[in-house]
Amino acid sequence: MVMNFFRRAEDGGKSLSTTGYRPASITDERPADEPLRYAIPDVNDFAAFGSALEENQRTSEDLMSSLASLQERVSSLLGTHSQSLNETGALRAECARISSLLDYESNARQKADQDNLRLSAENKDFRADNTQLRSEIEAFRDELTKLQGVHQVAREEFTIIENRLLDAERELTDRAIQFDEASTLLKRAQTELDQRSRELSATREKLDNEATAHQLLIETSRRENGIQTREMARLNEERSHLKSSLIEQEAQVRNLQMAVANLKQDLSLVEERHKRLEVEHETLQASSALEIAHLTTKHEAIGSKAELVEKLLITANGRNKMTDEELQAARADLKRVKSELATSLSRSERLAEELQRARTTGAESEAARRELATQANELTLKLREAESLRVRRDRDADALRRDVDTRMDSDRYEIGQLRTSLEIAKSEIRQLRAERAILTGQLEVARSERAGGLVPAAALDEHDEVRMPAASFTPMIDISEKSLRAPSTDGTPAE
Repeated sequence: MVMNFFRRAEDGGKSLSTTGYRPASITDERPADEPLRYAIPDVNDFAAFGSALEENQRTSEDLMSSLASLQERVSSLLGTHSQSLNETGALRAECARISSLLDYESNARQKADQDNLRLSAENKDFRADNTQLRSEIEAFRDELTKLQGVHQVAREEFTIIENRLLDAERELTDRAIQFDEASTLLKRAQTELDQRSRELSATREKLDNEATAHQLLIETSRRENGIQTREMARLNEERSHLKSSLIEQEAQVRNLQMAVANLKQDLSLVEERHKRLEVEHETLQASSALEIAHLTTKHEAIGSKAELVEKLLITANGRNKMTDEELQAARADLKRVKSELATSLSRSERLAEELQRARTTGAESEAARRELATQANELTLKLREAESLRVRRDRDADALRRDVDTRMDSDRYEIGQLRTSLEIAKSEIRQLRAERAILTGQLEVARSERAGGLVPAAALDEHDEVRMPAASFTPMIDISEKSLRAPSTDGTPAE
């Protein structure tokens, strides 16, 4: 507008040239011959000039304010541009770091794949070992069932043998009790037999003495017939005394008979207890009969001695024969009792041998049972150890698998985050580049308007590249090795 005003004023000056007044410059040389010309100014021109000056002042003020605002905007744009340059450098460094981390993750993924292959091979070996162990366990279980069956049969046989042994022990205890009773009775009978034998020897001595005395009496009877006749009265008196003594002896014999009856009752009780003691009872009866016979013979001998010495000798000889026969019978009975005792002892020895054999078989079966129990315990321990090893291996394999899965999931998640952050960074870089292009265009326009010339865009780009600051920043997303290893602290550490 101001330029138009000045052009219009120049055009008006040319058209209204006067000779009275002309604006002249200091450097202009006035011609000497030319007269001065004066242009007559117009009031409207002055008013238009004043309005143009005011308008120019207003436009200059507006222009200055717009220039100040433009300068402030340019400074803010330069600050944002420098900040965007810093952010682009940070993003480039972060992209380099992300690429290195991606390389590291690819290497870790390859290592994890190798570990997975190795673990799969180990799992195959473990499965083969598990199948082999299961087959061995099945074989051991079959053997254990067989051994349990054999052990059950052996236990049943052992119970039968134990029952038989208990029955044999009961029988042996009964036989031992009976044998003890029989031995006591035999000892008693032996003592009585010894006593009777001693009495018999004493009676034999007495009979011998009486026989010698009888012979002496026979020899002296012929010489002492007169003396015997004189002594007949005395003998009759002695006979009366002997009769009284005979009566007393008969009473004693009755008492002895009662005692014998009591002994018979005792022997009958003993026979009821055990049938094999009949021989001892018969020996006791024979001994009592011998005693009675001995006493009767003694009394008869004494009576016949008083009556007739010869009859006494005859009866004594006959009774001696009877006692000899009874003694032989008693000896035969004693031999029979001894033979039965030997048979009972042999039976007891056989029973003891059978009992010992049964005990040895029972001990052997018990040892076999214990061996089977120890083998079964060892097999169960081996099975438990195999099961524990299998469970431990499965647990370790599951832990490794879970660890690898968690690491792979965390790696995938982190890679996804890195990709999203990379996309965000790329989009921000694009946005910053677009803003940079806009700002560079605005800056070029402002500089061209301000300086009146055009600055090449290439020089501006080189200047901007030179002014790019170093990357000192804090990353927008923390993608450090520590943050990558943080999810895998519960499992195995990253290699």
